Parts: sequence; C-alpha cells; structure tokens
Amino acid sequence: MTTPSALWREARNPPRHPPTALTFRNKSVLVTGANSGLGYAASVKYAALGASPLLLAVRSEEKGASTKAAIEREVGAEKTKTIKIIPLVLELSSFASVKAFLKRFDERLPHQTLDVVLLCAGVALPDFRTSPDGYEMTTQVNVLSNTLLALLLLPKLRASGAPTGDKGDKDSPSSLPHLCFLNSLASHVVEPKMLPAAASGQTLLDHLNDRAKFDVTKHYYLAKLAAWFAMSGMIEHPRDFETRDVIINACCPGMCRTNMQRDFPFVKRIMAKVSLLPLSRSAEEGSRSLINATGLGPESNGKFWRNDEFLPPGEMLDSELGQELYHETWDEILKILKPHL
Repeated sequence: MTTPSALWREARNPPRHPPTALTFRNKSVLVTGANSGLGYAASVKYAALGASPLLLAVRSEEKGASTKAAIEREVGAEKTKTIKIIPLVLELSSFASVKAFLKRFDERLPHQTLDVVLLCAGVALPDFRTSPDGYEMTTQVNVLSNTLLALLLLPKLRASGAPTGDKGDKDSPSSLPHLCFLNSLASHVVEPKMLPAAASGQTLLDHLNDRAKFDVTKHYYLAKLAAWFAMSGMIEHPRDFETRDVIINACCPGMCRTNMQRDFPFVKRIMAKVSLLPLSRSAEEGSRSLINATGLGPESNGKFWRNDEFLPPGEMLDSELGQELYHETWDEILKILKPHL
C-alpha cells in the first residue's frame, strides 16, 4: 500500500501536462463518468486539445446538459465553437443498461466511429449492495459492466479505420485507436493475504460477491485487481476480440480529490477530505495522466501508466499464484459476459 510519505511526495510532484505536440484534433473521443471528478477534468482537456466529437457519457440528460455547458465555459467560446460536444446517457448498474447505451449511441450517431475511449466511470460504496444482475454493485459497475462496455465498443474503435487528414500517417502511434481503463495502484500491490483463502474454494469474483466477506478497503483493492485481469484478458486474446489494431492500456492518476466517496456517510466524507487534503492531487492534476495515457503509442499496449512512467507488475501479479488467479478470473468474467455480447 502507498505510505503517507509517498502520497505527500506525489501530491507535490503531479504528472506532467500533456506535451504541446499532443493533439486530439478531429478525433472522436468518448469519456465515461464525464460529469465529475477525473472524467470531467479529462473531458475539459480533450475539448481544449480539439477532440471532436467529444462524447460525454453521463448518468442523466440533466447531467449531460450541465456538463456540456460547464466545459464550454471553461474551455471558452472560441475553442468550443469549432468542436462538437455531445452528451450521452450511460448507466452501468446492469448489463441491460450497458446494451441500452449502445442502442442509443447507434440511433443518435449512426456510423460514428471512435478514436479514443477513456473509461472513467465507477463507484465506491460504503456497504454491500446488489445489482439487478445479482452481483455486488461495485463489482458490477467497476469490473463487469465496464468490461462489457469495452468489448461492445471495440468494433467502433476498429472501424475508425485508416486515418486521413489530421489523423496523420497510418503507422503513427497517435493515429491508432485507443482504449484506456482508469485503474489504481491498488491493483498492483494486492498481497496474497488479501486474496480468498484456498480452503474456501472461492474464486476472486465469488469473494467479491460474498456479503459476509465485504470489507470496504479490501474490496476496493480486489475489484481493481479483477478489472486489471479483465483488461489483460482482452489483450491476451486478440483473435477472439480483434484487438490487434487497438492500443489498450490502463492508468492511475494517484490519490485525487474527487467526489468518489459521495455515497459514504457525511461525517466519513468530511474526515476523509480533511485527512487526505495534504496527501492528494486535484482532479486536474490527476487527469493529466489520463490524457497522456491515451496519447501513448503501441509500446503502452497492456501496460499501466502512472506518474509519467510505466509501472511494472507487482510481486503477486508476477507470481505463479497471480497468473493462476488471472486466468481463473478472466475465464469467469468471460463466462458471465458472453450471453450479453
């Protein structure tokens, strides 16, 4: 786990701003969770860097309209009059709602391809809640629904096709379609003692979906681990999902001040804000990692971008236990999602 002293140093050494050469001009970009926190901060940067259309996936039409207006104010009329900003309603609490989003997307934007997809949407909950599909809600949203959404969006990424005009040369790294998962250092520092005991017979997903085993902190780490395994599975099976021509990576913004704990009790939210204030970055600072991660080339495929560098797998991930857990978890995720693909 990251120590307070490490967080103190990181808060005072935020990621670099996107390089001046990085542009998303005339590129179609979809950001989920775009109405607040890191998703909003990233959306502002994409707009400033010329992304068009910039698709804002939010949970309601009202949030979409207010987010679009806020971005236009923040970026400025001169910049936003040259780009299209389009809100879209996305709910991740069930598989049906994810598929409904794809249907609305196709009805409103027929034949629209995607150059960049940044998956920021997620939840952090203080207690065990069950989704309409019968899974623990954090697992449903942050792992299963996000993975389903990524798999369903892959055809739109692949269909961006050979770049033309401002998209540059076909072999330019910046011209390749890009899918980026917001993750956390937590996925890379899980310790074996946090995993389900072998004697329990539980898989990682079984453990996450066991009400009796719910622990807020441990659950966060294990859900991030499962999400990392999901991304890894997509990359390791390029023939199954035709991911060869799509850059897929993950990024971590570091500890940031956002409204991620909005569902926690008021007193706990205040205590967390006070205690983390000197140890955290702003959402804008954290979003720099997200933007930079989606501007990387093929060398970033399957890797984890954090603090302006690639983070190597942790000890557990690199171990035989980690590899066994990865294959078991990916197989289980795929079995759950296949009926919805």
